[in-house]
Amino acid sequence: MPFMVPVPLEPPLEEPVTFEQGKVWLRVDNPDEFDLVSTLQVAARMIVEAETGRRLISQTWRLVMDAWPLDGLALKVPLTPLISVEAVRLFDAASQPSLLAPDAFFVDAASDPGRIVFASPPPEPGRKVSGIEVDVTAGYGASAADVPAPLRQAVLLLMANWYAQRDNRDLRIDKGLPAEVMPLVAPYRTRRL
Repeated sequence: MPFMVPVPLEPPLEEPVTFEQGKVWLRVDNPDEFDLVSTLQVAARMIVEAETGRRLISQTWRLVMDAWPLDGLALKVPLTPLISVEAVRLFDAASQPSLLAPDAFFVDAASDPGRIVFASPPPEPGRKVSGIEVDVTAGYGASAADVPAPLRQAVLLLMANWYAQRDNRDLRIDKGLPAEVMPLVAPYRTRRL
């Protein structure tokens, strides 16, 4: 597997748990705590995404690489579930970009992880560092309804856990997920590439 750096380009347009759902779940009606609910909502989604290796709501990322995989015919995309490949860009020695023609590759979004399969080895970039950029969209879909219910529940449980312990000065995120969240995310964990 080549060295690859994922860079977020477009965040999700909504969260898998709406602000109203979060407010009701946490039983918050004090407007002074609405910002906290919003913060917990985003943070919990990001933790569930990190734990599972999956993007919950559609979002666009750029994968930056120095070189193609050793076999040169298939590139595993570490962001799942893969929806589409927007562009494959190569840089020449003068750092000028050029797009790889869409008919030069096939997007296998059905695989887990998704793959970009090339009919023949793609051209090598002229720039030795960060010579390849691949823009992809990944996620279960554009709306919360597209996200599997166990993952939405995991987001709610994380929000509740953090909200209940918001005054705990010893709260450490490195202790792992709460026990009640683990069985919800376990079936969705992807294998690390």
